[in-house]
Amino acid sequence: MMYHPRLVLFLLLGSIFSITFAKTYSVTATKINRNLPVFSSQNGDSPYKYNYNTAVVPLKDSFALLVRSQNISDPSNPYSVLPSVLGFTKLKGNFNPDDIQFTDYHVVFEPSQPDENYGTEDPRIVYREKDNLYYLL
Repeated sequence: MMYHPRLVLFLLLGSIFSITFAKTYSVTATKINRNLPVFSSQNGDSPYKYNYNTAVVPLKDSFALLVRSQNISDPSNPYSVLPSVLGFTKLKGNFNPDDIQFTDYHVVFEPSQPDENYGTEDPRIVYREKDNLYYLL
């Protein structure tokens, strides 16, 4: 099998650079949610039956959470979901699950037009320091 000389050089240089510039990171994770989701209708944190993936929003001196939530129209049918909404809640001080408040007041996006009847999807948020704006994807 014959390899192109530039490919061999590229692979060789890539290996050298990855060895030379490799960094090792150490991360420690601590479970703080008492075996429950961050938002849960089970423990009264949310008035919504379903609370999905939460996005963390870094603020100047604290954090906020953006969460997609959904209710059901028929309690006997878990698949009778209503349109999704997005809620935003600012955390007080350090992240403590007992301090999270999420109510209908915290909803920042909900369907208002017929073409929005399916609601929204999980939030992705990016802060762009250059223009001091948050972008919701």
